[in-house]
Amino acid sequence: MDSSRKSRRQILYRDFIEDAAKCYIDALQHGKADIPGLVSLYAKLSRMRAQSSKPVVQCAEDVARKILDTYLEPDKSFVELREMAIDGTIDLLRTSATRATTNSRKCGQYNFELHPAISICGQGGAPPRTLVNPITPILLAM
Repeated sequence: MDSSRKSRRQILYRDFIEDAAKCYIDALQHGKADIPGLVSLYAKLSRMRAQSSKPVVQCAEDVARKILDTYLEPDKSFVELREMAIDGTIDLLRTSATRATTNSRKCGQYNFELHPAISICGQGGAPPRTLVNPITPILLAM
């Protein structure tokens, strides 16, 4: 894969993750859907269907479905959101990562675990850096 295609996919995945996080927080607080936010999220999901592997697309679809389902749940109060932030359940992306199967990967001379956090290769032979709140298959595809 050429570097420009890879770079475009990385930007798409980054933007999807940002939109998903914003939509999820909105869904936790409101019963009325943020239609522009969801349109943006689903537009990125459609682009991912054309550019990404099935596991990546399935994970992104699961995230989008969870967001839609969350709009149907009762709104969370600030106190509830604070409790969710403390125990980590507010982070939709983290819960997606913890549902993923444990995998090992080799990155240059470094071996690392992909669960519950994902380590990815550092630049220029640097040790891998850990991503705390990933959507596992999406970041693996980067």
